[in-house]
Amino acid sequence: MPTKRSQKNSPDDTFALISNRKLQQMYSTMLQYRILEAHALKIAGGKARIRGKEATLVGSAIDLLPEDTLAVANDIGIAGFLKQASAKTILSQIQQRAAKNKTRKQKRTREPLAASTDAAQGGIATGIALASNRNGSGNITVAVLSNVSDQAGTFAFARDHKLPIIYVNMGTPVDEAEALSYGFPVFPVDGNDVVAVYRVAYECILRARQGGGPSMLSCASFPLKLSDVKSPDPIRAMEKYLKAKGLFSEEWKQKIIRSFEEEVQRALAATRRTTRTQARTPAIDSVLPL
Repeated sequence: MPTKRSQKNSPDDTFALISNRKLQQMYSTMLQYRILEAHALKIAGGKARIRGKEATLVGSAIDLLPEDTLAVANDIGIAGFLKQASAKTILSQIQQRAAKNKTRKQKRTREPLAASTDAAQGGIATGIALASNRNGSGNITVAVLSNVSDQAGTFAFARDHKLPIIYVNMGTPVDEAEALSYGFPVFPVDGNDVVAVYRVAYECILRARQGGGPSMLSCASFPLKLSDVKSPDPIRAMEKYLKAKGLFSEEWKQKIIRSFEEEVQRALAATRRTTRTQARTPAIDSVLPL
C-alpha cells in the first residue's frame, strides 16, 4: 500500500472523487508525522505542538508543489516533512540546534529566538506570497497559524494585493463578523477530518493558483458528541473512515509504523555518528597560532 512518498495525483483526478491512493497517503502521512514529532521532542524537549492537529496540517499541505511555501508558526522543525524533506535531514537539523542550545546554556549565553510567533510567521508568509505574485511564478503559500486575532492588517494587505496565499487557522474559530471583515473567503471546516480539510484546501489552492487571491480555512475541532470534553483523535477517525471503505487493516498500519521507525532509527544513528565526529574534530581556533 502507498505511503507518504507515493507520487501525488494530478488535480484532474483527485477532487471530484478522492482516489483510494490519496486517502491512504493522507493517513500514512499523519501517522508518520506524529511519530516524527515524538522523536523530535525527545531531542529538543518541549511539548507536542501538532499532536491531535495532524489532519489540519496534512490535509492543507499534502498537495503543495516543491516550489510552493509552507509556513507553520512555532514549528519545531518538522513541517518540511510535508515538502518531501527526509527524516534524516530533519532530525539532523534538530540535533544540531539542540547541541547549540546546550552549549549556550553551559556558557550562560543567550541568542535571540527566531521569529516564529503567529504574527511574525503570518507576516513572513504574506511577504513570500507578495514576491511570488510579483514575479509571476504561479507559486502559492500556505500559512498555518494557531492564532489569527492580531492579523487583521496582514490579511487586509493580502486581500488588497490579491496574494496567492491560504491561511489555515488552528486556533479559536473565526466568527461570522470577523470573517466578513477580512474581505476574502473564510471556510469553517472540521479540523479532525483530514478528508474535509483536504477538499476545502484543494479548492482554495486551485483558486489561489488561478489568481483568485487569499482565503482561509478555519479548522475547529468538533467533538463527536456534545457531552465529549476532548476532540476525537484525527488518526483514529481516519482509520474508521478507511475501514468503512475497505482500505484499512491493522497489519498495514503496523507495516507503516515499522518501516518509518526503521527510517527514523537509521537517521538517528547517522546523526549520532556525525555528532561524535564533530566532537572529536578540534576547532580551528584551537590549532592555529595566535
